[in-house]
Amino acid sequence: MTIQINLANFTNIVDPLKIAEEIFRQNPHIHIPVPIREIAKAAGIKEIFSEKDIDFEGALLANEEKTSGVITYKEHTDCPGRERFTIAHELGHYLNPKHKQNFNCEAKQLSFTNHEKEKEANLFASYILMPDKFVLKHINSTPLLDLKFILEMAEKFSVSTEAIIHTVSRLSKIPIAFIFSIDNKVRYFSKSKNFPYLNLRPKQKMPTSILYSENENFEKQNIIRKKAISWPLPYSDKTLIEETVSSKGKYGITMLYYQY
Repeated sequence: MTIQINLANFTNIVDPLKIAEEIFRQNPHIHIPVPIREIAKAAGIKEIFSEKDIDFEGALLANEEKTSGVITYKEHTDCPGRERFTIAHELGHYLNPKHKQNFNCEAKQLSFTNHEKEKEANLFASYILMPDKFVLKHINSTPLLDLKFILEMAEKFSVSTEAIIHTVSRLSKIPIAFIFSIDNKVRYFSKSKNFPYLNLRPKQKMPTSILYSENENFEKQNIIRKKAISWPLPYSDKTLIEETVSSKGKYGITMLYYQY
């Protein structure tokens, strides 16, 4: 697959979604998993390399005109999807004319951040790696949008489980919610617009206890499924299902959805 990028077409595009859409417009043959390294090189990124012992997650070093550059990312051999997101994030800085040519991005800037330019780079990374049309196609292809299907989507798109969950939550018309936990305490949650309000706070004890697996990846773990009876949600005549997967002895993802 040959990727071609005409940088002149990005001169006045500052919306992250529009930047991603322009890439797909120029290369309508792109399919998942999106070849982010090839896209970056076609845009003028001369070298993409990893480092093990660095105190930042990713970096961009480009010339003043942003016609040529280098991307560095922190090595995460246990999560290649995280590496791909970092590369896409730095490419988002590179292609956005509002952004300067040099960036050093910490891990927190690739997750939770109030910094406008970092949020824009994150949005671009999500849009380019998980295009809405492809995600919706997968969502609409299954009779049951459960945690097993979500984990399989993460592998197909070659992104992290957390990344695909945020996109699915945003696009799903089915009421679903995902709670991320550490040591049986809430980290944060992500839900579809039509899922009931969740009265959960960071560091709050999880309503149900999780038996944590010591293995590295969520995608390779057994999913524990049961009726959800402990969650503080409004009454519904539909059965609420709780599915949980865990890793590294302390991290958990719990999915809530209604059984129809």
